[in-house]
Amino acid sequence: MEPMPAATLILVRERDRAIETHLLLRGSGAAFMSSKFVFPGGRIDPSDRDPAFWIRHGDLDPASLSKRLGGDVPVEEIVPSAVAAVRETLEEAGVFLAAGTESRKEEVDRIRALPLAEKLPRGWFKDEVAAGRWRLSFSRLYRWAHWITPERMRPRFDTRFFLAFMPEAQACRPDLREITKGLWIRPHEALEKNLTGQIPLS
Repeated sequence: MEPMPAATLILVRERDRAIETHLLLRGSGAAFMSSKFVFPGGRIDPSDRDPAFWIRHGDLDPASLSKRLGGDVPVEEIVPSAVAAVRETLEEAGVFLAAGTESRKEEVDRIRALPLAEKLPRGWFKDEVAAGRWRLSFSRLYRWAHWITPERMRPRFDTRFFLAFMPEAQACRPDLREITKGLWIRPHEALEKNLTGQIPLS
C-alpha cells in the first residue's frame, strides 16, 4: 500500500523557562490513532495542491520557502505539505498561522471558529484565504522531520513534520469531534506518562 502524503505541525511555547508542546487526543472512533495523543495534522487535500496560489498567499518567496521548509525538496512538493500543516492546525487545534491586510481580532476569531461547524465544504480553507486576502505565515514554520508509516500499519502516511511557536494572541481549542481534548505538556513529561498509560502516544 502506497503511503498517503500528509503533514503535521508541532506547536510549542515557553512556560517557566521550559518548552511545552500541544497534544491533541483523537476520539475513540477515529480511523487512525484512535484514543491516542497526537500533534495536529492530516492528509494533504486536493485544494492544498496549488503551489502558485499558495505562494501568492504566503509570506515567503519561492526560493526562501524552499530553503526554509524543503531543503533539497522542490518548492512545488513542499508547499502542499506546509499548507496542509497550517490548515490542519486550524481545523484541529483552532490556531490560525496567517496574517491579513486587515487582521482584526474579530475576523481572526471568526475563521478560528469555522472548524467548530458541523461540516466544512471541500476547499473551504482555500476559499477563505482568497476572500480575506490572507497570507499564510510560512515564515513561522521550521522543518522538523520526514517520517513514513511502517508497512505493517494501515493506513500508511508519508508525513512531513513542521514546528512553530504558538501565536501569543491565540489559544488552542479542540474541534470536539475528531479531537476530544487538547493539552500543553513538557515533552519529557508526556513520554513518562505514556509509559504509565496516562497519556497514550502513537
